Amino acid sequence: MARLPTAEARLKRSLLGQLYAEVRGWPASAFRRSYVGKGHGGQERAFKVKFLGEGVNDYGGPYRAVFEQLADELQWDRFGDAAVTQAPAAAATAQAEAEIAKAAGGAGAGAVAAPDSSGEDDRGSPAPGATPGATTTAAVPKPADGALALLPVLVPSPARQGGVDGESADRFVLNPSRDMATPAALDLFSFVGVMWGVAVRHRLTVPLALPSVVWRPLSGEPVTPEDLFAINPGLRALLGTVRPPSASALAAVDATFTAQLSDGSSVELVPGGAGIRVTPANWRAWRRLAIWRHLSEAEVMLRALREGVRAVLPAELMPLFSPRELAALFCGEEDVNVDELRRATRFGDGYSATSPQVLWLWEVLSEATPQDRSAFLRFACARSRLQSTAGGGKALQIELPTGRARDNPDAWLPSSQTCFSQLALPAYSSKAVLRAKLWHAAWEALTMDADVRLHSAEGWADL
Repeated sequence: MARLPTAEARLKRSLLGQLYAEVRGWPASAFRRSYVGKGHGGQERAFKVKFLGEGVNDYGGPYRAVFEQLADELQWDRFGDAAVTQAPAAAATAQAEAEIAKAAGGAGAGAVAAPDSSGEDDRGSPAPGATPGATTTAAVPKPADGALALLPVLVPSPARQGGVDGESADRFVLNPSRDMATPAALDLFSFVGVMWGVAVRHRLTVPLALPSVVWRPLSGEPVTPEDLFAINPGLRALLGTVRPPSASALAAVDATFTAQLSDGSSVELVPGGAGIRVTPANWRAWRRLAIWRHLSEAEVMLRALREGVRAVLPAELMPLFSPRELAALFCGEEDVNVDELRRATRFGDGYSATSPQVLWLWEVLSEATPQDRSAFLRFACARSRLQSTAGGGKALQIELPTGRARDNPDAWLPSSQTCFSQLALPAYSSKAVLRAKLWHAAWEALTMDADVRLHSAEGWADL
């Protein structure tokens, strides 16, 4: 999509754009419904999903995947040259693969047969021979219109754009561009809020990396200069002091009565501000105006987002939550707590809480990075974060696979039925084998395609 020349064209091709075009005319009451289809694993929903080009039936997994995909699209800013990117667990997995191959007399662990696929919404195993954790990405050029992100709703924060380290360095902010203040654009922000509300009603999350300048207003708390400096630390030197800098320091940065917003645009703080130099004498007035302008840069967009949420959820209850609690409610905790996952897990045929393979699984997950743990949860349950709402989400179920995978487990990869949060884990002979197979599957099996076989180019004809 990055090759498309305009934001409008990219939005039309995206999942967000397709969903928006399909359901934008629905009344708010349609998004507030929560029905559970027979045999859908208990997943509440407002609509049913069909992924063209993927052989999958929606019994819950694809519905959850929609909200994960929305977050992926909204936060895509990885433009650059082609490269082979390594998943966080790739190095350890490659070493384990080598150990397995050596123990097997030279037969590479990647040379595996694809397991039989059965049941609804199976997430299939990777292609045999693929390098575990390594993904070759084609060149993704920066969009021709100079956009900072794939879709125009969010932009990377100044800290993320500058590669600055810190707690909020990876955050995205609402796009403050004038182009996004039109009625049509604000309606899109409202729709994102509606989808947020739908996810919360159905005990799902939309894992967006948003900063406190978003969460504080939503929870009814005022924003502060510290919220600004967290996402734009470069402003602290000039705006974070109580005494004005020296005249030479202000002259060195050529400061005027303007502010550069998160999308890179420059706005005047007062009429003719571009021609007014900042001096020690007027610094306090400039500081007050600059902080206010930065903190309110996307106020109109945030209001539209909040109105969308209000159409689905009782927004008057949001001030009962702290900003952190509200972020956890809407987006989930950023790291998967292995102890919580263990407590929520149940076991099917062939396994119990004390089975060696189950104990190895918890050890491997505990030793992994947060990105690895999220990848595992997404592979097994079509969600990247544990549900934080009361009542929880669907628990993970671990069971032995059926068929030939029981006879020679080390030659097989795990598989999952995300609709029912079921992980079919072969009875591997060692922790090293389990680690290698698990990360191979979690990072390489990116589609849901084992329910039905497609013998045509369904869904790809217009590409």
